[in-house]
Amino acid sequence: MTDRTKCYLHGLGTWIVSDAASARAALADPRLSSQVLQTSFHLPAAAREEYADLLNILGRWFVMRDGTEHRSARSRVGSLFAPARLRKIHGALEDVIRKSVEEYVLGGGGDAVRGVANVVSARTIALLVGLPNTDVSELHRWARAIADFVAASYRANLAKAAQEAMREIGEALAGSVTARDVWQQAADNDEERLATCSMLLFGGLETTSSLIGMSIWYALQNGLLPRLVKLDEAEDVVERTLSFRPPLGHVARAAATDLEVDGCLIPAGDPVLVSLTGVDPMTVTSPPHLAPAHVVTDRRIGHLAFGFGAHYCIGAALTRLEASLTLRQLALSCPEAKLGPFSWSKNRTYRGLSELTLRVSPPIVRETA
Repeated sequence: MTDRTKCYLHGLGTWIVSDAASARAALADPRLSSQVLQTSFHLPAAAREEYADLLNILGRWFVMRDGTEHRSARSRVGSLFAPARLRKIHGALEDVIRKSVEEYVLGGGGDAVRGVANVVSARTIALLVGLPNTDVSELHRWARAIADFVAASYRANLAKAAQEAMREIGEALAGSVTARDVWQQAADNDEERLATCSMLLFGGLETTSSLIGMSIWYALQNGLLPRLVKLDEAEDVVERTLSFRPPLGHVARAAATDLEVDGCLIPAGDPVLVSLTGVDPMTVTSPPHLAPAHVVTDRRIGHLAFGFGAHYCIGAALTRLEASLTLRQLALSCPEAKLGPFSWSKNRTYRGLSELTLRVSPPIVRETA
């Protein structure tokens, strides 16, 4: 008989895969399906009908699909994140980040989550999908509404806000001339287009902002900021941050058949939470007050922050680049920045800082030849 106390959470009625080796195996196992609307979204029946449009679009996100459907939808937008594409937009991305950081410093600093991380992530994803004139706060309002519902999908009030946000995203994308190319590239019909484009917006906002904020915290907590004018040092800080505090705590799966995971027999149809942190997803852990600072020599392979296998995050390279370039720009603009009050988000799924205050000096003016 399976020892359910080892990997079953009775309070949520879900199985847990915690340690890194088991999580890596689970993420690569095709018997654990990504189609989790039925097992992980717990709206009452009446609410499911009322918010059917939202559930329909979320179910079409390619992160919630398997096999050929997943590969096909993902491949339609893969070129947006290809190395050639990132090289093409590298200069524009540097301009976005330089402008964002300089505005923050000239404004006297303050909350770097709101003033830097949110701004950089929003302007970058807006650049990528073709919504350059959309207000930063509007983009994050949409993303937070969806994130709140995904994290607590039994609450009808959150479903209402998320469905409204999804409708507004669709209107913005469909009505934007600059978004037309990506909108058409994403799929052959408007439902699929909205699914893919809303997923890219969502993925490029909240988790990216969290990584940028946490990387800034790590750099200042360890006195590393002045060194980060060197991009490779900034990249190491980002990778270390990913290893101890990934922005996404876990992903949901559903058993497509009876199977054994980590010594536990899981019946077909049961939900499974796969940790991306190496610990129980329901465990409340605080980041260390002072994270050990060292150069990461096994970058990009020593953690599961971006998942593993077929569903490895399509935007991982862009997210890493955004965070690294932001750290470098902070090092160039305000190397003497000091860490002020900060607080961590209580969301166990989408993790990060809710506030990160920096005390900054006037920006350094560098003469050009």
